[in-house]
Amino acid sequence: MRRIHIFILILSISIFSVPTTHAQQVNNLYFLENAPVRHYLNPAFQPLSGFYLGFPVLGYTQFGVGNNSFTLSSLATPKLDVFQSLKQTTNLHSDIQFNILDFGFRNKDTYWSFGITEKVNIQVGLPKHLFELMMFGAAREVNGEVQYENNIFDLKTLSLGAQAYTEAALGYSKLLNEKWSVGAKLKFLYGTGNLSARFDNFELVTGVDQWRIKANGILNISSPIKIKIVDDSLSYSLPSAVTDYAKPYGMGGAIDLGFTYKPLSFLTIGLAMNDLGFIRWNKNVNQIGFGMDYTFNGVDTLTTNDLFNGINTNALVDTIASNFNKAKDINNDTKAYFTNISPRINASAEIGVLKNSISLGLLSSTQIINSVVYQDITTSLNLRPINWFNLALSYSLFNGRTSNIGAGIGMRIGMFNTFVTADYVPVNYTRFPISVFDPNSSDIIPLPYKTDRVNLALGFNIVFGNKQDKDKDGVSNRIDKCPDTPHGVIVDKKGCPIDTDGDRVYDFLDKCPDTPKEAYSNIDADGCPIDTDGDGVFDYLDKCPGTVPAAYGKVDENGCPKDTDKDGIVDYLDKCEATPEGVMVDSLGCPLDEDGDNVPDYLDKCPATPIEARGLIDSVGCPIDKDIDGVYDYLDLCPNTPAEARGNVDKNGCPKDTDQDGVADYLDKCPDTPLEAKGTVDANGCPRDTDGDGVLDYLDNCPRLAGVASNKGCPEIKKEVRMLFQKALQGIQFETAKWIIKPVSFKILDDVAKVLAENPTYLVEIQGHTDNVGKKAANQLLSENRAKAVRDYLIKKGIDEKRMTSNGYGDTKPVLPNTNAKNKAKNRRVEFVVSFEEVKIVEEEL
Repeated sequence: MRRIHIFILILSISIFSVPTTHAQQVNNLYFLENAPVRHYLNPAFQPLSGFYLGFPVLGYTQFGVGNNSFTLSSLATPKLDVFQSLKQTTNLHSDIQFNILDFGFRNKDTYWSFGITEKVNIQVGLPKHLFELMMFGAAREVNGEVQYENNIFDLKTLSLGAQAYTEAALGYSKLLNEKWSVGAKLKFLYGTGNLSARFDNFELVTGVDQWRIKANGILNISSPIKIKIVDDSLSYSLPSAVTDYAKPYGMGGAIDLGFTYKPLSFLTIGLAMNDLGFIRWNKNVNQIGFGMDYTFNGVDTLTTNDLFNGINTNALVDTIASNFNKAKDINNDTKAYFTNISPRINASAEIGVLKNSISLGLLSSTQIINSVVYQDITTSLNLRPINWFNLALSYSLFNGRTSNIGAGIGMRIGMFNTFVTADYVPVNYTRFPISVFDPNSSDIIPLPYKTDRVNLALGFNIVFGNKQDKDKDGVSNRIDKCPDTPHGVIVDKKGCPIDTDGDRVYDFLDKCPDTPKEAYSNIDADGCPIDTDGDGVFDYLDKCPGTVPAAYGKVDENGCPKDTDKDGIVDYLDKCEATPEGVMVDSLGCPLDEDGDNVPDYLDKCPATPIEARGLIDSVGCPIDKDIDGVYDYLDLCPNTPAEARGNVDKNGCPKDTDQDGVADYLDKCPDTPLEAKGTVDANGCPRDTDGDGVLDYLDNCPRLAGVASNKGCPEIKKEVRMLFQKALQGIQFETAKWIIKPVSFKILDDVAKVLAENPTYLVEIQGHTDNVGKKAANQLLSENRAKAVRDYLIKKGIDEKRMTSNGYGDTKPVLPNTNAKNKAKNRRVEFVVSFEEVKIVEEEL
């Protein structure tokens, strides 16, 4: 009879390896500055020592173990509470790494490292149904009743992964300046063993008398152990020589990249991506397809005691072994396969005070495993009171349950450096009875019962250089010529900050790191060449050191004001910066313009242009004669003289009109029109005869009424009419000193009315006259009223009042001297002055 542990029994039929290689890291180590192996977490980190050598295994060993689901304290709580708190799959993990060879050395501002490290990772996945089986047995309560038959336990996520490989790494980091450092590692991966499989189905059906296992999947193995399937039976053989265990069964590579940046003297930012790579497994590769459907008897319950004491059955193992290889469609194969190295990203920020003797750190660590992201954030308080002693206290936020604290210590004693650091340090312990595992033991052991993981790293290294380094610049105090160098500043072999350009301003202060030798005597506190006059040309180059602000931007490479057009006036004073070479200029740098016409003399073809012509000159400085009449526009009162009049204008540029008849000579067909005809000429300058009676208008008293020359162009007055009007001179009588017409005069007036009616073109002025007897005013009034009385009489006789006017002239127009009564009688008269009504003559009648 075989005694088989149930845990090993199940794993033996369900080996399931996650196809990803991964490892934990101790976050607390990140801030332990004097630990020489910090570059494993960020390749940009440089050890403080000039050289370090790690003892084999002891130089750097790291160990991690934990799970994502429960703590040991769960065993002391009710089973149902524990079961309900479990995840669907509980992942158990364990990893270990240790160095075989590890050393590094400094070369000025670079650091080289080389290490050979062995790494082993194991991961186990336990489905929740397996815990149910172990904690409560095979029976289930369904609807208030206990069910013993056909209880199905899904164990498909049951898994085991295991891999081992050797890593050979070459690291390089460089301090670019006082702010930046970069680093990289190239890794060669030497695989010594791997398990990798795909598990498609695993189902356990329980009953009172029989249990049934149904499972199928594919197993990938690359290891020193050779596995074969012969006649549907699984067989294996161990290596014949011990050296076979060290042979490579897979090869691969990876890279680490990182940098640090100090934007401020007290702040350091870091970023690293580690383990970007893979392993290709191609030796002793077996791909085995397996399937089973097996029923066995004699198991009705499964308790916690069964888990540790095992199940007593002879047939179970033999039957499983005989059925394990019965794959129907997949056989033994030897194809190579790949596993990835899980990448990890470390991002950090650290604030230091008191020359970084105290700092606060923040680290974000992110790892990707099988496309799932695992992250934790760690805060750290770091104490570095002296160079040989470092202490780091940390707290991780996401993992570790109640044991999230971490601690690390690093010390240097002489040429030996040692450090111990851990995350998720267990602080709560309980007395745990061994009888839980072994009923025959009564021993009690202390166990940490409130933590689900722990990571531990330790190291012991030989270091040289930097034995005592007060300013932590990598140069020991004994040879440090600058013992107070600020933290993080790059120094030379004497411990002094580097001054690359030799201007006596250290690079970490130098804002102008490429200052030439010529400027050494003219630099400021920032290491930049001085520009005293602010013209953009440094003093050591400036041949005109007193440049005024007005010239800024207009100086040459020697710092002297430019004179682009070479006219003797520098550009910042020159109002005409494009003056042709050789042209005389004024004090503003503009070409001379003696006549002030805005055309410089060198272009002016009329250099004596009068003031009156300014604004009326052409591009060559000459007065403009737009109408080309020979008179310049500034003198021309008729600037639009037509071309026909050119050469026939006066001094004002206007066309001549010699006879002054209003028609210019170039249009005048009658150039000798007398002055009397002015205003009575036609468009050709010839006198008009509007009524066409042969008497020109300027001689015609009736220019619009045809007449005779003898009557000055007016119609001839008949003889009898003249006689009537002559008779009327003395024939119209009034009462003495009155304007009442005597009846004796009615006959003459009636005859006058008849004449006027028969001659509608007659216009008559009725004039009243007196002698000089009496006062002039009285005589004037009497003459006016008598003339009006006559006009009123004729109006009553039907004569249009518009044809007649009446005026009194008193004694101002005597016909004879008022020397006697006879003459005075002749002067007392009413006189009819006949004119003619002008008719409108249209052009067709002319």
